[in-house]
Amino acid sequence: MAPALRALGLTVVAMLGAARASAQEARDLGEPHAEAQDEARVLFEEGVRAFDDGRFADAVDRLERSFAIRPRPSVAYNLAMALVRASRPRAAIAILDRLLAEELGPLPETMRPAAQALLGEARQLVATLVVRARGAPRIELLIDGALVGRVADGGAVRSQIDPGEHRAEARAPRRRGASLMVTAEPGSVEQVGLELAPERDGSHAARAGPSSSSTDRESDSAVPWLIGAGVAVALVAAVVVVVLALGAAPEREHDPIFGSTGVLRSDSSLP
Repeated sequence: MAPALRALGLTVVAMLGAARASAQEARDLGEPHAEAQDEARVLFEEGVRAFDDGRFADAVDRLERSFAIRPRPSVAYNLAMALVRASRPRAAIAILDRLLAEELGPLPETMRPAAQALLGEARQLVATLVVRARGAPRIELLIDGALVGRVADGGAVRSQIDPGEHRAEARAPRRRGASLMVTAEPGSVEQVGLELAPERDGSHAARAGPSSSSTDRESDSAVPWLIGAGVAVALVAAVVVVVLALGAAPEREHDPIFGSTGVLRSDSSLP
């Protein structure tokens, strides 16, 4: 009995060791644990319901989170569908390229035609924006705040964008930036031109520190003369005011009832 029990014990140990090895391999391959798999499943189901209800932004949110936990072909395909409906075809194309290249695992042959058809639809939705700028020797071009290229004066950059509103910008040293909002239709080609203008003179003066010191000294030397001239003008004006006031003051006489009263000046034109 002892040898038989000993053999049974060795078999059990070997089986446990194999199980541990399989679990370790799963962890090495990035397989999520049971709780994470449950979370991924719940998020996937919520994403599918949101898609069916027409809430495509919510569907993208749930399916992206499920895909981050468990990047499987079925999740990727549904995520790509939601991205297309949410007017984000470029992100859908990136997912579908990985799906068709089987980077996410073997792709069932029944799913391949549908994935290829969805990829074609997404490519047709992508718009193109051509931004041309002039006004500086070297110009940086941005779309939605992201740098898309640097061009010489009069140059242009051609970029693929999702449908919808986008901001095209141009900037260069010692130039005022230029920007324009563009609305791109699905599959359209939009072209915009931006022209940069020199910065205001004040901005140049603020940076020209050494050259402004001589002007400051000239202004300081003129201050005493300006103060003296101002005082003289003020004195003359005061004298004129006093003279006019004295000349215009009416003569006064004493009245027993009303007290001191003014005397009307005679006017030969009166009858």
